[in-house]
Amino acid sequence: MDLLPIKDPLKRDFYAEMCRIERWSVRGLRERIDSMLYERTALSKKPEALIRRELAALRDYGEFSTALVFRDPYMLDFLELADTYSETDLESAILREIERFLLELGTGFAFVERQKRIMLAA
Repeated sequence: MDLLPIKDPLKRDFYAEMCRIERWSVRGLRERIDSMLYERTALSKKPEALIRRELAALRDYGEFSTALVFRDPYMLDFLELADTYSETDLESAILREIERFLLELGTGFAFVERQKRIMLAA
């Protein structure tokens, strides 16, 4: 009996390793499978041999490659944006969700500033 009911062994290994490393709950794992996380990563677009090598590096050494991290497209359904939106709309929607999250956490948390200018000395 397979732990994950995914036929493709590379895809199954990807979800198993990411679940182990990121400590996803069963619900979190299901959500990522349903959102087709593997198919959206840069890793899934690579040749099988390279996918196997990168999954082995993750399994053996905990090494994340950029192909495991970068996704195309990102799933932003929770922001409830229209089909087309500006950068300002995206920023406002993300900040709205952060505010809701902080309010849910209760007292002791603060949102300090919407945009913070950071000056770096040369």
